[in-house]
Amino acid sequence: MKKCLALALAVTISFSSWSQIGEGGEKLGKAQIRNDKCGESPRSGRGGMGLKSLFFPPDLIMRSQDQLALSDEQRNEIKELMKKTASDFTELQWKESEEQEKMESLLKDEKIDEAKTLEQFEKLLQIENQIKKLHIGTMIRTLNCLSPDQRAKLDELKKQSSPRHGDDPRRGGQEAPPPPCPPE
Repeated sequence: MKKCLALALAVTISFSSWSQIGEGGEKLGKAQIRNDKCGESPRSGRGGMGLKSLFFPPDLIMRSQDQLALSDEQRNEIKELMKKTASDFTELQWKESEEQEKMESLLKDEKIDEAKTLEQFEKLLQIENQIKKLHIGTMIRTLNCLSPDQRAKLDELKKQSSPRHGDDPRRGGQEAPPPPCPPE
């Protein structure tokens, strides 16, 4: 029973911590979390998407090669970048899985060693940070492969491919805006 409670507590703590981390990795205050849930983002203005709006999904670039008029050099550079990222990501996933198993083992002990468990948790956080850095680095290098005109075209394509709230054809395109958040 104690083991189940310890594991449940660790999972709850880690999930509640993640929900309070902003897109840039900064810790968010209660008001910022509330604003984000109500369609406002202190990092990007009302209804903004923050960092996500500045990047493009790799599959959109692949699907739009001809429309973007990618050169052979750009195609090859982006392909190599994706191969390297996939390889590095797989390696980090293996490390993360290994460290996760160690964490689970520590949490199953009759008496949990807080210092060792927190040290192990820090290792997991470091790996997760490496994964985030890998992803954002890949997105930056991909953007750097594109010309300003290609970025502008990609931005247009991205807007066309991702319907905004209320414009979603799956919902008839007539959805009302979300209700305002209640006052605190």
